[in-house]
Amino acid sequence: MLADDQMKLKGKIIVKLFGEGTKSEHHAVYIDTAEGSYVLRKKGANPFESPDLKQMEGKEVTVEGTLDKYVFFAHIIEEK
Repeated sequence: MLADDQMKLKGKIIVKLFGEGTKSEHHAVYIDTAEGSYVLRKKGANPFESPDLKQMEGKEVTVEGTLDKYVFFAHIIEEK
């Protein structure tokens, strides 16, 4: 059972440009769902580098965590 602020998303891991033209510009990992795309981060991880998540590019996953505006902070990531 998920806590009140927790949610589960299903989608595909993609990597695309974030913050184009700003100091924050970098290639970020996203989860692309039927409802939209969200920056995907492991809770407590470096916001600019996610080599382990980038290795999952193209894979279908289910994630559990919290959504804060456009960033999904995952504490569980499972490949389908």
